[in-house]
Amino acid sequence: MNSTNTSAELGNSSAEFGADRNLGAHEQEQSVYETLPSHGSLGESSRLAGMDSAMLVGATVTQGSALIGAVLIVAMLLFPRCRRWSAALLPWRWRWLWGLLFRRRKPDAASGRRDSDVGAGAAIEMVEVGGGASKVAPAAASVAAEPPLLHVPKLLGSSSSPPSVISHEQVCAVCRALPPRLTLCDWTLLYSTEQHGCSLRTCYRQLEGRHGPNLVLVLDDGGRLFGAFASEALRCERHYFGTGETFLFSLAPSFAAYRWTRQNSHYVLGGHDSLAFGGGGAFGLYLDASFERGSSARCDTFGNEPLGSSPEFGVVKVEVWGFR
Repeated sequence: MNSTNTSAELGNSSAEFGADRNLGAHEQEQSVYETLPSHGSLGESSRLAGMDSAMLVGATVTQGSALIGAVLIVAMLLFPRCRRWSAALLPWRWRWLWGLLFRRRKPDAASGRRDSDVGAGAAIEMVEVGGGASKVAPAAASVAAEPPLLHVPKLLGSSSSPPSVISHEQVCAVCRALPPRLTLCDWTLLYSTEQHGCSLRTCYRQLEGRHGPNLVLVLDDGGRLFGAFASEALRCERHYFGTGETFLFSLAPSFAAYRWTRQNSHYVLGGHDSLAFGGGGAFGLYLDASFERGSSARCDTFGNEPLGSSPEFGVVKVEVWGFR
């Protein structure tokens, strides 16, 4: 009887021990599963790790690009040759921005102004290109010391010999005054009184269908050579046209460019009976319909000095050039 009870108690103890053991194993397995991350958590962790890696790579590339850009900017500021090489590689549509960023600033010895200070309305850029003495000799000397042009334009389309009334030195002087986008262009003769006759109407007809800027050269009976740069093609129109890039200039006996003073917007006025540049008080440059007579006086638009050998002068030759 006692042995039977003892056996039963042992059996019960074994069963309880087995149940406890199974329960402990189940609890241990459950705790292991709970400690393991789910598939969704693993995917999220991988995605976050990938994003961190991409951000790290992007930040590294950005910092490297910024460093390279800073080195290039410093090189262009310190070495003018780097600026010229970089300008030659740019498309011509963006060269104006390059010229604006790295524009040469030439001090005026008389007033201390620079060529970008166009509000005062005085002559800017004095370059000695002829036999006479420049009005501002120190400024002329500083311009003469400048490095040579990146591109000296060819004079195309002329049947005359020499091809123009303008000399090689004067071409270089005008090129330095042109907008940067045109400094690498060649010049094409569109109209000349010598080749096409003395008529403003003929001049308009020669320029029909052209949309680029024009350069006008005038030689008067006193031997003075001067002209105007028109930012738009010359045409017959009832109102003034053009932009602030338009300017007047004198070539002989010395070079002087007279830029927009911002006092008005009277750039170019092309009529049936005359062609005029500037306004406000008087025309800066006026030519009649037959290109026989002209006049020049100080105007508010450009603040220029009279360009001709006299206030009213006889015209010897007129040329209109385009750019290509």
